[in-house]
Amino acid sequence: MGGCINNIIIQTDFRIELLSTVIFLSDLDNDQFISKDETEYSRILGNEFNKYKNHQAVKIFPKLWEDGLRWDGVPQLALHLNNDLTKKFQFSNELKSRFNNSYSSLTDFLKLINDFSEKSNFLSFYNKSLKLNENFLLKLHQILNKFQIIKILENYLNIKLFKQKVMLSNLLKSSYGITINVSKNNFEIFCIASKYWLNVANSNGCLTRNLLSTIWHEFLHSIINPLSDKLFDDHLNLTDSQSEWYCELNESIIWAITLRLLIKEKIVDENNCNWYFNNAVNCGAPKTKELNDLLIEYESNQSKYNNFREFYPILQNEFGKPPRE
Repeated sequence: MGGCINNIIIQTDFRIELLSTVIFLSDLDNDQFISKDETEYSRILGNEFNKYKNHQAVKIFPKLWEDGLRWDGVPQLALHLNNDLTKKFQFSNELKSRFNNSYSSLTDFLKLINDFSEKSNFLSFYNKSLKLNENFLLKLHQILNKFQIIKILENYLNIKLFKQKVMLSNLLKSSYGITINVSKNNFEIFCIASKYWLNVANSNGCLTRNLLSTIWHEFLHSIINPLSDKLFDDHLNLTDSQSEWYCELNESIIWAITLRLLIKEKIVDENNCNWYFNNAVNCGAPKTKELNDLLIEYESNQSKYNNFREFYPILQNEFGKPPRE
């Protein structure tokens, strides 16, 4: 099920659910990536697919994870595919860099995924399972209908986003922002929203804040990451210290912008943000507070800048120069 909200389609996605199910069945020892909690959906998955636990696609995944197909690489791979699991787009340099600029491992894995899908009749299961999310998606739509969420972000940045989609993931335990190069100078951006954390937010009475934050956060990666990429000669080949610095820079900027938007929409009280700054630090965004203060300057003097890209160096300067190695 999907719905059109401010030109956003929010729905689950067959490709992501298929790869997630294979990982759910696998012996991957990482409870931060896939939710294996006891839920109605996990019980249905177990009943339907436990008999395929010895399928080669399932058995091989933990090694692929160790080799590089991890975290955002999984939805990134999925979104390169058509629903028939053939390549819709050429594998990105980022995906290939995870495998020493070769994609033979990915191609071999996709053959196994295709075999799993056919033998398990996963597409039929997926189509029948859509009704399980109808009520939850309706609730998300009702929230999003109250906000011009893309316009709010574009107005703040004075930048028009590429074509965008929001997808709900039943099993992924984190949310992800993925940019796909559709053709020369043409991109499509995706927010993969974790149902797990949206459910937690719903239980804690903060679903609106969490939903808007997730979408803004993940779409902001399509703007912020390319700016930070330019700080390095080869952003696909960073040392551990460079990668840590890069991630903390991006996350701090994105957390700070998201807070400014929440404040502007009166979802968060500007005078009570210490909880937000503490969460940001715990989530790898250590300078959110400092960048929030700088963004107030941006808002007060927005006419000085053609768009947010011109203000980015001021935020980046708060982190100093990137590590040389």
